[in-house]
Amino acid sequence: MTASPNDSSPVEATDARTAVMSLARRLARRHRFLVVAFLLALGLSFYGHVTLTVPLGLFHDDGIYAATAKSLAEGHGYRIPSVPGFPAQTKYPILYPLLIAGVWKLAPTFPDNVDALRLVSALATVCFLVGSAHLHRELTGEESLLSMSAFLAALGLNPLVTNLGAMVLSDMLFAALCVAMWVVHVRWEGGSHRWSMVVGSSCLSACAMGTRVPGAAFLVAGSLWAARTGWRQFLTYVGIAGTLVLASRLAVPSSTAIDNPLLSYYTGYETSVFLDLLREPLRAVQIAADNCVYAVVMVGELMMPVPWRVVSWMLAALVVIGIVPTGRRAGRTVGASLVLYMLIVLFYPFIPTRYLLPLAPLLLIAGFNGATTIASRARGSRSTMSSDIVKAMAFAPLAVLLLTSFAWARWNLDQSRLPRLRLWTGGAATYQWTGFQDTFDWINGHTDKDAVMAGAFDPMYYLYTGRRGVRPWIPMPDTYFYPMRDRHPYVGDARRIREALDAVKATYLVVDPLDGFAEQPAVATLYPQLLREYGSRATLAFESGDGLHRVYRLSPPPK
Repeated sequence: MTASPNDSSPVEATDARTAVMSLARRLARRHRFLVVAFLLALGLSFYGHVTLTVPLGLFHDDGIYAATAKSLAEGHGYRIPSVPGFPAQTKYPILYPLLIAGVWKLAPTFPDNVDALRLVSALATVCFLVGSAHLHRELTGEESLLSMSAFLAALGLNPLVTNLGAMVLSDMLFAALCVAMWVVHVRWEGGSHRWSMVVGSSCLSACAMGTRVPGAAFLVAGSLWAARTGWRQFLTYVGIAGTLVLASRLAVPSSTAIDNPLLSYYTGYETSVFLDLLREPLRAVQIAADNCVYAVVMVGELMMPVPWRVVSWMLAALVVIGIVPTGRRAGRTVGASLVLYMLIVLFYPFIPTRYLLPLAPLLLIAGFNGATTIASRARGSRSTMSSDIVKAMAFAPLAVLLLTSFAWARWNLDQSRLPRLRLWTGGAATYQWTGFQDTFDWINGHTDKDAVMAGAFDPMYYLYTGRRGVRPWIPMPDTYFYPMRDRHPYVGDARRIREALDAVKATYLVVDPLDGFAEQPAVATLYPQLLREYGSRATLAFESGDGLHRVYRLSPPPK
């Protein structure tokens, strides 16, 4: 019997496998830094994914993102299907919802697709960590895999990165775009002048603005960089970035005038509040000053979570010392983008915790550079022993930070196995998911599909029950956090809110616990006032078994 010419012998198959393995080993040796960084980033992202215990919608913003992605996936456009009137989504830029809409298209069954939706943030976390590893190598000059691994562990096990990297939020995508843009500009400053970098910078900056509004700072900084580089680069940069920004704007439906104060929250209150604040210079300066304090506190508590105050101060000192060498290596464009970005963030009337996420790798890099600066100066000491002591003291705070990160990771893993909900900050909630599930089941079985629900977690109720709704209060974030030492959160007048709820024909009021929300004290005061405003029109229809969730039936106003 003659063998077919298409048949391959065992020897040939073995040779092919050997050749593939040899090529893989050569590539691994050549790009071992990238391979190790990618594997570490993948592991850290997976860790965050498996330890998350925050259901989708409990943050509220994640529920809006998911609802708008559902609308896009089902061909209804960039709108908010969870809100009465189906308004255009003009609050958030479209890029992140567009990405998770692609996932929703492939896995359209909710809540079975929740883990799939979270993969976008998980992959963005991998990109963020790999880009941060490149930044660490470029800005420290350190090629050691051990140093890079320690840096990635401290960054990837940060509670902010771990939690936001596993939620349906745009934070990690925005941070990944920022880091990638900085890598491009740092390499340009290092002498790698290629046209692909101009194209990459323009695309990344436009995508950053298409992910979060403060990304406009990077677009401006990039334009200044391109103008300084040359007119051809400037025209290329502006042309590409302008086209992408225009395309993202054209994809968003035009906003319409909305008189109802409850609906303005969903269509762009962040930008409107920011612009209104700029018309009050004294108030704007006060908020910026408070945000500076908040930023310092958040850097200490979230970017470098060390329980010992002395070590925290030592880390802060390392960062301050390392800012100069880090800034010198990063270059003017990175510095300009940071200044412009922080100007926007500080004047935003919101606590800047999540906005500081893109700065986390730069802060850690500055800490590493600070320790290296002290150690290098200690080498000039005549005493070898004193030199070694100074070097050990310089790197000791970073070692404590790393050990603390591992200890927190172990604690976080243990907490994720407990049958209780946790907030996005990692803190434990006072309630269980079963109360929400009981409320969903009652709504599905006892209300009409066209019922309008007024409640704190309206997009979550829409996703789980299909009922549209609104938050029954007027967002006033400038009262939630400011002034810092004398805050008095305010969410509007009960009578005005009742009139606004009547205007959207709200048929039920859902009262849920609000752990972790800055407006919680004001909302707790509002609900009894609102029920008094309704009087006999509001009747208790359901109370969950844990007593933490109540549903009131709202009858229509008399004609």
